[in-house]
Amino acid sequence: MERINQFAFYEMGKALKQFAAYRGNVSPETCMHDFFGARAQVKELLEGKPLPINFSRSATGAMKEWLDQIFETHYETIDAQGAKTFKYPKPDDAPIQGWRFDYFRHLISTFETVFEEEMREATTYFVPRRGIYWTPALVDAADQT
Repeated sequence: MERINQFAFYEMGKALKQFAAYRGNVSPETCMHDFFGARAQVKELLEGKPLPINFSRSATGAMKEWLDQIFETHYETIDAQGAKTFKYPKPDDAPIQGWRFDYFRHLISTFETVFEEEMREATTYFVPRRGIYWTPALVDAADQT
């Protein structure tokens, strides 16, 4: 049995929605923080954090592929030796086109539909507190037993 941090789902949704909220052509520099937040959350979900996924793996993989394409186009450069390195975007770099954000919103919508069903089937339990058998109560009020 493993403990699951449910707040991780909130963080994932927040990161995806923040990046998907951009409209029109956007400078890679402007949305860089939100891009890397969304990319990190998708990567963690594919790694099984906060819990392993099954049904929504392909929809999550599609988001990862899209984010990887954006990374390669706007945040990566290839030097003369063929090595890929991170490129900090400049204000005059080509923008991320608005249709790309539209497509990402479509990918999120597909993911949400499948992820909702997967979470509906997820084995999640809440164990209600019984008497004083709760660590803070045992430490602070053990005399109440």
